[in-house]
Amino acid sequence: MSISQTKKIMFRKFAREGIYRLEDIMINSFDIQTIPVSYQVVSNLMRSRLDLTFPLRDEKHYLTNWGTWEELIEYDWTEKRKYISDKRDCDDYAEKFCANMTWLYGLNSCFPISVQLLDPKDDTHISYHRAVLIADDTKSLYMYDPMEGMKDGYQKIEDGEDIIIKNWKYRPRLIRY
Repeated sequence: MSISQTKKIMFRKFAREGIYRLEDIMINSFDIQTIPVSYQVVSNLMRSRLDLTFPLRDEKHYLTNWGTWEELIEYDWTEKRKYISDKRDCDDYAEKFCANMTWLYGLNSCFPISVQLLDPKDDTHISYHRAVLIADDTKSLYMYDPMEGMKDGYQKIEDGEDIIIKNWKYRPRLIRY
């Protein structure tokens, strides 16, 4: 085995161990209090607020308060990765954020959601996009966009109000699980 091959093997092993230790640090850095609710509660919440129905993958969903979500968003690193069209784009950001929250913190109360992006001034179609829907422990829903450049891009979803984050209007279309 060449020195180059040995270095690659050592680097990969140390990198993997470093990632595991970093995950442990992240997990232990937050005091996350959750309340379990049935999938019907979350499903009904989304149906009543967004008029969307969809199957959920878990019997129970674990909700936490919005303040905790804000902290997790602040320290999440999903948006740090550079956007690469068709390789690391909006659907990948949304799915990675949700996977991180479930994997690291046991919060399976965020969901990738397909949205139509509109210009908030005149409702002109911009594109289709993937963002994240978050349910908190008060049974409120928030739209969050974990993409690069969208840090702090979230809004509480209120009945009858448009969802506008930064310069985009979000029109929910399909919740993915």
